[in-house]
Amino acid sequence: MIYGNIDELKFYKGISKYLDEAIDYIILGRYKEYKLGKNIINGEKVFFNFDEGTITRNIENPDFEYHRKYIDIHLILEGEENIVYGSSENSTEITPYSTEKDVGFLKSKTELKFYMNKGRFLIVFPHEAHMALISVKEPKLIKKLVFKIEY
Repeated sequence: MIYGNIDELKFYKGISKYLDEAIDYIILGRYKEYKLGKNIINGEKVFFNFDEGTITRNIENPDFEYHRKYIDIHLILEGEENIVYGSSENSTEITPYSTEKDVGFLKSKTELKFYMNKGRFLIVFPHEAHMALISVKEPKLIKKLVFKIEY
């Protein structure tokens, strides 16, 4: 995982061609021209999703998700959330990985918590267990984009 301020994204170019494409798109501010649903940048290689009306939630024992095909970049447009990172050790798969949806779910122990608000980003790489949309204090409506970048 890579966590930081959006103006630091440029330091992470060079990891992969498609990640560079998403980073450039974000740096240029083009993500601000979003529409509801899937926003295509480069076919199925680089795109992002916007779901209107996303509400954070209180979770005591979260089910962590992981991906194999895509890197995620989480960006908050309005509001705040926590994203938690789960241990890959001593985790138990509860929903097998779906190639079609590029997601599997685990029971795991929380290792880290990342506070997200406007101006911050979190890059999550394949196989890293994470759970987004965790309330900071109480459930609230947020606006958020999740970029999907082929790994």
